[in-house]
Amino acid sequence: MRFPVVRERVRVQGRNGTFLVLSLDRARAVADLIPTAKGGPVEEDVPLASILPLVDEPRDDPPQAEDSGSGTAQ
Repeated sequence: MRFPVVRERVRVQGRNGTFLVLSLDRARAVADLIPTAKGGPVEEDVPLASILPLVDEPRDDPPQAEDSGSGTAQ
């Protein structure tokens, strides 16, 4: 089983929307989550087994420009 990390965006089985991991307790196998939609309450003691990664979320890294070799390096 993959453990989420603090500040990771995740999904929860049986719930709509995405959540942000606020804290993680591996000993008790629970996490505290907050919905990414504004105004939602903190979800406490969510079982780790019901937390799923966001596999289709776009990365925040900017696209890398390819070097065409036509630079003016000296």
